[in-house]
Amino acid sequence: MSGSGSSLTSIVQLALPLTAVGWLMAQWMIWLSVFGVRITLLLLLMMLVCLTLPFSVGLMRYVIPDGYEWVMVVAVVLHVGVFVGASYKQWRTWQHAVAQGAQVLDGALCRVHLVSGRIESARPTDQGQKSAGKQTGLWVGAASVVAYPMVSHWLGNAGILTVGACLGHAVALWLHVVVGARWLAMSCLLLKLEKRTGQRFVPCQLEWLESQRQAHWWGRLLRRVWPYPVPLKTKGS
Repeated sequence: MSGSGSSLTSIVQLALPLTAVGWLMAQWMIWLSVFGVRITLLLLLMMLVCLTLPFSVGLMRYVIPDGYEWVMVVAVVLHVGVFVGASYKQWRTWQHAVAQGAQVLDGALCRVHLVSGRIESARPTDQGQKSAGKQTGLWVGAASVVAYPMVSHWLGNAGILTVGACLGHAVALWLHVVVGARWLAMSCLLLKLEKRTGQRFVPCQLEWLESQRQAHWWGRLLRRVWPYPVPLKTKGS
């Protein structure tokens, strides 16, 4: 009983500071952030540390033999290597496009206008694409429900864990290459452009967001304490 109480105390001691830090970060993002390049790097780091890397090796400890725990370390190193390599390749591609005079770069769920310094949200607008995506998600969900008991019967619990570990690696790699690498490459490129030109890249909706903040007394107070860091530009994209 004392051991379980000690474990609960340790969990609470760890959870409280993490919760406090998370609340402070959320307040900063809601009331003060300009949602530019630096917060993208911060969110990317959080994604790696809290989501993709733990997700990639979370089930491995249940399927690898005793004495082979070092395999998990190797897996993390490989994931980081793939992530960095894909980021560098994408960064070179976009850097070449900028050198050739490109004024718009298409990133992961965003479109960056280099002339105006505005980051535009880019999501599918075609209703057919949205409907197809929803139908695909429904079919995948239904197939997973049907497939689970069949795979469990054929492979057993150990087989399910092995399949889960493989899927964890696959999903993490997909996020690293398709999403994370593009975020990192775009952020590094925009940071370089910001240092060279003095221009800050911010979302297109930033003026509206700031007006909503200023409509609340708490937002006005915080902005007086921490002045607005980005001069708004009206030049078209």
